Amino acid sequence: MGGEISQERSEAFSVNYYNTALQNPCLLPDVGIDQSLLKYSGANSNAELQSFSNELIDNVPGFVGKFGNRVAPFTSVPDAVGLGALVISMILEIIVKNTAEASEDSYSMIQRVFAEEKGSSVRDTMTEYVRRHHRFMKDQQRLRLELNRLEMQLSGHLTVLRNSLLFDGHLTSRGFKIWVNGAFFHLQMLIHEARLKHQAGQLAPTQVDSIKTYVDLYLQDLDHLLEKYKTYFTTVTKISLNPCLLPDVGIDESLLKYSGANSTAELQSFSNELIDSVPDFVGKFGNRVAPFTSVPDAVGLGALVISMVLEIIVKNTADTDGSYSMMRRVFAEEKGSSVRDTMTEYVRRHRTFMKNEQRLRLELKRLETQLSGHLTVLRNSLLFDRHLTSRGFKIWVNGAFFHLQMLIHEARLNHQAGQLAPTQVDSINTYVDLYLQELDHLLEKYKTYLTTVNEMVSVIELKSQFINVKSSVNVLIKQHDTFSLW
Repeated sequence: MGGEISQERSEAFSVNYYNTALQNPCLLPDVGIDQSLLKYSGANSNAELQSFSNELIDNVPGFVGKFGNRVAPFTSVPDAVGLGALVISMILEIIVKNTAEASEDSYSMIQRVFAEEKGSSVRDTMTEYVRRHHRFMKDQQRLRLELNRLEMQLSGHLTVLRNSLLFDGHLTSRGFKIWVNGAFFHLQMLIHEARLKHQAGQLAPTQVDSIKTYVDLYLQDLDHLLEKYKTYFTTVTKISLNPCLLPDVGIDESLLKYSGANSTAELQSFSNELIDSVPDFVGKFGNRVAPFTSVPDAVGLGALVISMVLEIIVKNTADTDGSYSMMRRVFAEEKGSSVRDTMTEYVRRHRTFMKNEQRLRLELKRLETQLSGHLTVLRNSLLFDRHLTSRGFKIWVNGAFFHLQMLIHEARLNHQAGQLAPTQVDSINTYVDLYLQELDHLLEKYKTYLTTVNEMVSVIELKSQFINVKSSVNVLIKQHDTFSLW
C-alpha cells in the first residue's frame, strides 16, 4: 500500500496534516498530560484539593458516617500542595470507591494514563502457546490438548479485551492493534487445531463451520471496533476514508505471511536466509536446531512457531534480547510499565509515611532517582528502538511531568525542614530544560510515526485479511507439509 505515492508527496502531506492537527487537537490521539496532574501542579493546588474534597463530601450522602474512620488521617495534613495534594486526592478517591464497591483498587490518574492492561493477557497466552508448541512439537496428541486449552483461554481474553475497548472507555491504537492480531492469531490456532485433528482422522464435521462462524463473529466485532475507533481517533468522519491518517493497527507481517497456503515455502525461504546470513551457522547452532531437521505439519501456525523459535535461538546466542519478534512488534517493549509501577509505588509510600516527613523525604529521593532512570530507558526506547506509539509517548509525557512534581515536592519538604540546598532550584530548572529538549525530539519523531504513509493500514485491507481466512479454511486444514532445515 502507498506504492503509487511519491516520497515528495508523502512528506508534503505529512507536514501539512501534522500542522493542521496542531490547530485541531481532535485529529491527534490523546497523548497529553493528565488533567488532575496538571490541576495539582500549580500554585492553587491546595485550593483545588479543598474543592475536590468538598465535592466528594457533598456528592456522597452520609459521608462522615460512611468514611469518617478511614479519612480521619486527612483531617489535617501538612504540605498538602503540589504532588502532596495530588496524592491525597487519589487516596480519598480510592477510599470512596472501595467502600462503595464501585470500581477496582486503582488510582484514577494512573489508570487513565496507563489504562487497563487487558492486552497483557492476550500477549501472555500467545507467548505461552509458542512455548508449548515448541515443547510438544514431536508429540501430536499432547500438542492437540495444549492447543485446545490455550485456544479457549485466548478466546476468553479476547472477549475481555474487546469489551474493555468497546464499553469501558479503554480504546487506544495499541489496544485495537493487540485485539486485531490476537483475533487473527486465534483463527490460526483454530485452523491448526483442525489441521492436526484432520491428520489424526478426528476432524468433526462441524469444525470447519465453527471456524467460519468465528470469522463472522470477528468481522462483526471488527465493524463495531472500527466504528468506535473512528470516534476515538477523530471527530472528523472523513478521516476514516484516508488510510494515511490511521496509526498502524494492522495484522503483523509475519502473522499474515504464515497464514496462507504457501506458509511452508515461506518458512523454507526464511530458514535459508537465516542460514546464509550467519557465518558457520551449522557450527554455531547445529546442536540447538537439530530438532528442526524434519518437522511434520510445518504449515500455518506451525510454520510461524518454527520461524519464531529459530529466530530466538539465533538472537539468544548472539546476546540480544530473547523475545519473539512478532510478539515484540505487536505488544512492543513494556518500558512504560516501570514508569507506572514507580509512580504507583510513590503514591503508596507517600500515603504510608505522610506523618513522617524525614522518612518521606528518603522515600521520595529513592523513587525520584528510580523514576528518572525508567524515564530515560523509555525515552531511548521511543526514540531509538522503534517502539514509539501514542501510548508510549503519553506515558513518557505524564511520567516526566510527574517526575518534575516529585522534584518540586522534594525541594518543598527540604525547604520546610531548613535543608534546601542552594542548587536544588537550579537543578529542577535544568530538568525542565532537558525534558523540553527531549519533548522536541519526541514530537519530531511522533510526527513521522503518526503520518508516514507506508506504515498505515487500510480499513478495507484489514477486513479483507479476515475474510481471506474464511474463504480458504478447507484448503488450509488439509495441508500437511514437512519442513527440513537442511
